[in-house]
Amino acid sequence: EFRRVLFRSKMRPDLEQITFAHSTDGNFVVGASGTSGLNFDDSNAWIYNIQNKTYTLYTYSSTDINTTIYGIIQNSYNKYTIVGGRINDNFKSSGFITDVEYIPDNTSLKYTNATNVELGTGADVLTHFEGISKTSNPNIYTLAGDLLTGGIGLVVIRNHKSNKYDILEVQKIDYSCTIGKKGESSSNSILGKNLVGYFTGSTNSSFQAIINFKSLIK
Repeated sequence: EFRRVLFRSKMRPDLEQITFAHSTDGNFVVGASGTSGLNFDDSNAWIYNIQNKTYTLYTYSSTDINTTIYGIIQNSYNKYTIVGGRINDNFKSSGFITDVEYIPDNTSLKYTNATNVELGTGADVLTHFEGISKTSNPNIYTLAGDLLTGGIGLVVIRNHKSNKYDILEVQKIDYSCTIGKKGESSSNSILGKNLVGYFTGSTNSSFQAIINFKSLIK
């Protein structure tokens, strides 16, 4: 079955709207839409319900000027976790992790444990998370993300006391060290310790990496 998901910008409905469906799991698809010609400054992140054919717009904060959702993982029948990126009203970029619960009675979504993640300094800061994967511990996930200068792999844990996520480990992904050529590595998706991404430089190529997360070693 094929379904087209398309949104129109309320800011400039006269301009072409570009929609990206980034990831899917269970009954939901996540993605973002932006207006061509506006550098996606009006980007809307959304969660699409496949069964009901309805979508819900998502913003981490009401003052954010740009939000994208890249990854989603199903934890149980009606509970999920999403990851993505945001730019706040001070034009500062960061990643986020949020738990989502689907309420079937009124088809609404409940958000908990929302965590903003800021990494890096200066011109080398976290822009967004692109993927999420479960581990043997139901409260621990591995994530794929991007700084402005390259990809990263992370391990995070849900903290029930603070209702936030804590970072256990961050590892920089640098494919240029493998091929001996300068360029930038982007982390696109992750499954456990296995990460895939794309390298841009004098030679453009995709790559796969196995990350030895020390925090996952028993």
